[in-house]
Amino acid sequence: MNLGRMLSPVLFPLLAALCACSTQSPLEPDGRLGSDGQVAPDTGARSDLGAPEVPSIRFLDAKQQAVTSIYIDDPVTVQLAGLVPSREVTVTALMAPWKSSAVFKAAADGTVDTARDAPISGTYSGVDPDGLFWSMDTTQFEYAKSADVVFEAVQSGTPTLRATLVRTVTVPGITQIVPDDKGLVGVLVLPPGQGPFAGILAFGGSEGGISGGMGYAGELVPRGYAVLAVAYFGESGLPATLKEVPLEYFDKALDWFSKRPEIDGSRLAVIGGSRGGELSLLLAARRKDLKAAVADVPSGYVWGGTTAGAAGWTSAGQPLPYVPWHGHMGTTVAMPNGGTATASTPAFQDDIAKSTPAELEAARIRVEDSSTAIAMFAGADDQMWPSCQLAKVAMDQLTASGHAKAHPDELTCFEKAGHLISSVGLPTTWTMFTRSPSGTDYWALGGTPAGNAHAGRERQKRLLKFLERALKP
Repeated sequence: MNLGRMLSPVLFPLLAALCACSTQSPLEPDGRLGSDGQVAPDTGARSDLGAPEVPSIRFLDAKQQAVTSIYIDDPVTVQLAGLVPSREVTVTALMAPWKSSAVFKAAADGTVDTARDAPISGTYSGVDPDGLFWSMDTTQFEYAKSADVVFEAVQSGTPTLRATLVRTVTVPGITQIVPDDKGLVGVLVLPPGQGPFAGILAFGGSEGGISGGMGYAGELVPRGYAVLAVAYFGESGLPATLKEVPLEYFDKALDWFSKRPEIDGSRLAVIGGSRGGELSLLLAARRKDLKAAVADVPSGYVWGGTTAGAAGWTSAGQPLPYVPWHGHMGTTVAMPNGGTATASTPAFQDDIAKSTPAELEAARIRVEDSSTAIAMFAGADDQMWPSCQLAKVAMDQLTASGHAKAHPDELTCFEKAGHLISSVGLPTTWTMFTRSPSGTDYWALGGTPAGNAHAGRERQKRLLKFLERALKP
């Protein structure tokens, strides 16, 4: 399962395709809207400039500028003004059919600010500007039809306030190119502009297909990076399962990518999640032309294929040594709906405990041989596999070898996060479990809705800083 950078199943069909949302907003130019679109009466509250403040909902971006439209995973603060001071107000957020709510007490100046105020009650707690987004839930899982969020505020003595935050899932000028190299299955996604751009090869994990790579494209292309999203099994013309995948396939992808005129071949990186995180570390050790490697919920060991008894990867036609499987099938855990799911982390831990030191050393990825900066992100409550423990295998070697002194290597282990360090700006209330590829049972992923959401936001901040530093011209 890709499970590192997942755009979340809530909007996946929308986001993976990088399709556009509406760019029209029901907000007035100043971001204010009263009930039925009418300006509400003056409550006596005043702004810093001394002008009368009318009841309003507005949205601020990371630069504290008022906006009516924003990219889906950019940070945003919701502010209410013109309320009755010290009186409770109920705020709801709807991304149909997903919904969240919170009750706030208006400040003495008649305002509420989600970056400043904690709700008295609601679907989340504590000061959290992302809270109304990640705490959305639905009684029965359904895909959201749009990324836009409708906010409503109800307070006794003031008009009902409604405003829509338009959230786009693409930016103007993005170009998609299908590689013409036979055998390479992927999509090159280019940001607006002339380039040449820093290039990032992106791929998913054991869910297969191109969806994981396209998820990374949705995160990185709007930030100015060119992304080649590739599938390596589970698509037409490729193996059906993760079994004996040749690493030369990714050499081919990187070689094709680096020679494109839109790409700065001196600024290449790779990124992947879960088994794709393992792959990212393998490529970091293999390719001397990489400037950065990002591994989400990865492993510092090589594991076998999804077919029992088979290697996951090959090089020069030879299977890579992997940690042997010792028969543990995982542990059954309860789901909130009364069903059960399989937590497979105990099985991986059993395999490590029962393998010999020689077997583990043979399966260890030689990250110390890399000439690139490496960033890893993992979850301490990962129930798919013990990603913090597995990533630490790589980080310990980077530190012991001196690699971490020569490069800005980093490992961040999020204490309350699971295998799904989620995309930001989306509901995380369904991120602790997922249906298996067979469709007949469930896997436990771990973490909490708040833990996965907060890890996603912090990971994004650290990731973008890491890439900016490692891929600077």
